[in-house]
Amino acid sequence: MARYRHRVNIQKRERIFDGEGWKYDWKTIDTVWASISPVSARERLEWQKLDVEVTHKISLRPYPGIDRVDHRLQFKDRIFTIVSILNPKEMGRRLDLICNEGV
Repeated sequence: MARYRHRVNIQKRERIFDGEGWKYDWKTIDTVWASISPVSARERLEWQKLDVEVTHKISLRPYPGIDRVDHRLQFKDRIFTIVSILNPKEMGRRLDLICNEGV
C-alpha cells in the first residue's frame, strides 16, 4: 500500500497570449498527497525496451481528468513529466504515474 507523504502540485499546461503571441505555461490546479519513489533498475530496463526514459513512480488517489499530455507534477523544485498512467488491478483506488524527472 502506498504511503502518501509527499505534497505534490498537479500542474496543467495552459495556452496564454502574452502580447506578442500565444505560448504555453504551467499553472498549478491542485495540491495532493502522493508517494514518490524511484523506479527499480529492472523497471527502468523494461521501459527502455519501449524507448521510454523513466525515473520515478508517483502514486496518488484517483484524480479525475489527469492525463500525460496536459499535466505534470511538481514536488518542491522538482518537475515530473508523466509518461504513463496506471490503475493497478483496475480497482480505482490509486493511480500510479510513471514519470521522468526534469523534462
